[in-house]
Amino acid sequence: MKDLLTLMNSPPYSEVYSFIIYCEFQVCLKLVVLLCFHCFNIYFPSMES
Repeated sequence: MKDLLTLMNSPPYSEVYSFIIYCEFQVCLKLVVLLCFHCFNIYFPSMES
């Protein structure tokens, strides 16, 4: 357990971890934008060009 904590505090691991968080955030953001866009097209079909 202590080794794991040491590993987590080491710079490479924290960089990788923040990169993973960043990627997940980007994916979630894209999904939300797509969902909003889809809902917008459902409620305002005339806006589709």
